Amino acid sequence: WTPTTTPTMSPPTDTPAPTLTPSVTPTFPPTPTFPPTATPTPRATRSPWPFTYELTLNPPQYGCGWTGVAGQVQDLDGNPLIGYPVHIWGAGLDMVANSGADARFNTVYGHQAAWEQFFDSRPKQMQVQVQLHDPYREDHLPISEAVVIDMPGYCGAALGYVVFTQNH
Repeated sequence: WTPTTTPTMSPPTDTPAPTLTPSVTPTFPPTPTFPPTATPTPRATRSPWPFTYELTLNPPQYGCGWTGVAGQVQDLDGNPLIGYPVHIWGAGLDMVANSGADARFNTVYGHQAAWEQFFDSRPKQMQVQVQLHDPYREDHLPISEAVVIDMPGYCGAALGYVVFTQNH
């Protein structure tokens, strides 16, 4: 009997799996950016009243032989608001002037919604008040606080000038 060799099986060799071939990663063009649009700037409410005021005491436009009050009514951008009643009282007077109603005052004060009230032909110490009222309501309610004007009685401050500005 002759010994025979049994063939031995060698284990299979690992064959690497196929790998993906790298491809080019697509690049997209950037998304266009549009310029920003203007955002309206909110304006602060300056008062609980619809109109605020600024008071200055000046020499009168007419010279020292005049004492009185005058002013103008405007929106936030300085545009004239015509037809607003201004109640003026004190020093023996109680009356209403309408903004822009007299072209002479518009010319004198350089504003299309000007108003004026004469009190005396010389500088005079006195206290007067003015208040803006609503022209659109039948009862003409006040739309500003009452402005107290203390006239000192000398020429350099014989004009109390009040600018009413719409607040909101």
